[in-house]
Formats: sequence, structure tokens, C-alpha cells
Amino acid sequence: MDCPLKEKHRLEPREHITDAVKDCIADVGKRLDDYNDLIAELVSIDSGEDFPDGILAVEQKLAEQMPGAETRIAWKKTGDAISHFKATIPGGQDRIVLLGHADTVFKKGTVAERPFSIKGDCAFGPGVVDMKGGLVLALAAVKWLKKNNISCPTIEFVVVGDEETRTSPPPFIEDLTTAATCFVLECGRPGGGFVVSRKGGVWAKVSAVGFSSHAGTEPERGKNAILALCREIQRIDALDRLSDDLTLVVGMISGGTAVNVVPERAEARIDIRSANKNALEGMVRCISEFEAHEGVSMGIDTDLSWPSMARGDNEKLIAIYRGIARNTGIKVFPVSTGGMSDGNWFSHAGVPTIDGLGPIGGLDHGPDEYMEISSWAMRAGLLAGTIAALANN
Repeated sequence: MDCPLKEKHRLEPREHITDAVKDCIADVGKRLDDYNDLIAELVSIDSGEDFPDGILAVEQKLAEQMPGAETRIAWKKTGDAISHFKATIPGGQDRIVLLGHADTVFKKGTVAERPFSIKGDCAFGPGVVDMKGGLVLALAAVKWLKKNNISCPTIEFVVVGDEETRTSPPPFIEDLTTAATCFVLECGRPGGGFVVSRKGGVWAKVSAVGFSSHAGTEPERGKNAILALCREIQRIDALDRLSDDLTLVVGMISGGTAVNVVPERAEARIDIRSANKNALEGMVRCISEFEAHEGVSMGIDTDLSWPSMARGDNEKLIAIYRGIARNTGIKVFPVSTGGMSDGNWFSHAGVPTIDGLGPIGGLDHGPDEYMEISSWAMRAGLLAGTIAALANN
């Protein structure tokens, strides 16, 4: 099925779209304190993979805020008890996807250690921009569109609970591959960047199996899996940047059972990124060329193969977004990144996708994660205007 975007929508925004963006920015700006309060409420809920109840609590608060009595909410729960929801907000014949996630990378208890705070123009806290601020921004844009009766496509607002750790396509995607577009609410980049392409990735596990023995009485009988693995890690690490866009990071290592036992088993987890699928597959083959280790066998498994998000199929959507920003006097620019998001899956499924449409921020996944408050209403207005620009002609 041909994507409706390719046939129906103009590249340049109409004048009333520009006016709508400005009106939305002004209106959302007046309510910024209320939206900051909602962001603070969501950030104050631990929602890492180790706390499914927290993920559900974040999603329920968002679902309760969806506009209009006609909005339909669908829930899913995956086998690990993680919840997800989709809010269908009726509009025109075409469908667009607003895509985000309620989970963070932070363990339960992080909120108590680093509660939500505001210093100057920046808000801080675990998940403030990755991506609770983006979820509330999308909510604000949708509520403004509905309140002002702005014509827009049917909106499928999807919030998943396992984006940071999942090894498969996101929930609900099977029902949304014919959508006209997908907008992902990951954070915008400093200075106004939004994401037009992302690398794909492979998560690999390298395992070493040796032979255990008593470390004090018979150490010579043992075959040390940790030592063999460490030798291999040195070789593997040297493969980083084997091609221009390829990165390789050994992110985890574990092994052994006790300090007084020659370790029988050890394993390392490796993150590999590239926009080129052949490069990813070639790197797995290179890693698999293990050296000989007496009494220790080596093996590799790939836990995840994540598709890239290519720019080529998204040029018309990029042009619409940039045109609206230009006509409104807002600086935006396209960027490419090595990070992955669920936008990769939608792009891979043939849905034109742009990402990084949330508030500007950065240092996510770390203790200094921040969101620029002054960017918030502006980015909400751009999102609302782009949605309105995709209404049926």
C-alpha cells in the first residue's frame, strides 16, 4: 500500500498552519506551569524495568489526560508483566502515530536519590527528557488541536513500557504499518536538532566455558574462563571503528562463582552499532573468529538485531517539519545519531518517520539528564502544526 504522505500532502505549510503554530505556542506557554507539574509528577515515579507498577502508573496518568470522550484506549501486557497503551483520537481518514515510552533506564529508588528539580531554564530528574517531558509535550499538542477544533488525521498515541530493554518490535506496530507518518518524542538536540536517521544495532553475548577447580589446592586442574574471555575482549575491542560509522562497546562482563574457585564460566555483553546491516553482520563474524584457549571453549549469541532508521524515505516529512519551523521563525536542523529508538522499527516497516521531536535536552541515561524548559512550548507548537499540516486535503 502506498503511503498517503507521498501523494496527498504539500511540502510547504499553508499560512493558516503557521498561525496555528504561533497560537499553540502562546496558549501552551500560558499553561507551562501546569504541564511542568505533570512532568514533575511523572518523573517522581520510578519506572525502570525492575518496577512494572511504576511503568503502569505513568501510563495510567497519561491515559487519563487524553482529550475527548470519543478517544479509545487499548491496553496490552507483555509476558514480563509490562504494560503498554494506545489512545486512538479520531480525526481524518489518514492515521499518524505519536510514539513514546514510559520506562526509563533507572532502577527503583533513583527518584528518591535525585528528585525532580528546576534550576534556571533546566529541569532535572530521571527520565525528565527521556522521555517523560516528550510524552507530556505530545499530550499538550494533541489537547490544543482538539480544543481548537483543528482538522487533523486520526492520531494513534502509543506509549510502551519496555523501549529501553525490549529485543523485538514495539507493541501495536502490527496494526499501524499503514499509518501515514510516525512522530517520535525522544528529546530534541541542543540548538534545535531533530533526528532524521539512526543506526541499527546488534547486542551480542560472548561466552567462555572452562573447567572449575579449587583455587587453593588444585588450581592447575582448572581452566579459567574469565582469563580466556579477557584475552578475547582485548581482541574484540580493537575492532571498534573497523568501518567509518561502526562502533563497538563491551558494556558488561560477568563470571565466576566464588573467589576460591577457578571460574568455569564467564560472559561479556557487546553493543555494536552501524547504519549498514552488512557491517553489523560482518562484525559478528569478526568477533566469532576466536583464538584457541586450552580447555576453554568460546561462543557467541546475538540477543538483538535492531534495524536502522534511514533518512531516504522520510524526505517529504522532513521538508514539511522544516518548512513549518522556517515560516514560524524557529530554528531546527536535521541530525543523525547512533542511538536507537522505536522509530527504527516504524521506519523499517515503511512508515515515514522523524524523531527527536520532544523538548530540547540531553545527558539522558545519566545523573545530569536535563530538559530546557524554554524549548517546551515552541516544540509543542511545531508538533501541533505538523500534525495539522497532514490533514486530508
